[in-house]
Amino acid sequence: MVNGPEDVHLDWEAVDWRLHEENVRRLRQRIFKAAQEQDWPKVVHRDASSWRPRPVKRVYRPKAGNRAKLRPLGIPVIMDRCHQGRVRNALEPEWESRFEPKSYGFRPGRSCQDAISAIFNICRGSRAKRVWALDADLAAAFDRIDHSRLLEALGSFPARDLIWEWLKAGVFEKGKGFAPTEEGTPQGGVISPLLLNIALHGAGEGRRSPLSPGCRCSRR
Repeated sequence: MVNGPEDVHLDWEAVDWRLHEENVRRLRQRIFKAAQEQDWPKVVHRDASSWRPRPVKRVYRPKAGNRAKLRPLGIPVIMDRCHQGRVRNALEPEWESRFEPKSYGFRPGRSCQDAISAIFNICRGSRAKRVWALDADLAAAFDRIDHSRLLEALGSFPARDLIWEWLKAGVFEKGKGFAPTEEGTPQGGVISPLLLNIALHGAGEGRRSPLSPGCRCSRR
């Protein structure tokens, strides 16, 4: 389970289900009863499959290390965050088995400290080989994801249509109104970090290839 864009994992047993018993108790029976009575508004309200993604809310937060610059975030509504958590839990195991073992960003159970430790272990010792370090920044990575290529990478994943709807849900910003989203995934969505990793999967192969003629390399 996940708790919003903070990506905090919760243990099933850590949830006090007594507080939510009234909402989940006999839920399927209540949906069936409402359908038998043709109380369609109540059926639609109870049935999660009828949900359609809502536009995200644009907010701005100071950037880490430079509070003078603001970082745009797209915050989904609570219901979308819940559904994104469910979809991510289904999608993540497949892609965790595909991702490179030496990638650490936005991966469960991994952190910056793990990446630092891996680099240290490679470089330490008197017999360590000379290595190159590439210092690169993926500018606006979340904002530049190609939707069609991402959906192609997802293949026949059952919730790919729902993911497409999240990508195309648009953004609402106070004072500017609604704007469609032609590319990118909101930096604030529960599933967005995983989608970014899927979009970037395989990009690391380029760093192993020889430089093309004319490419300039800066040594430090």
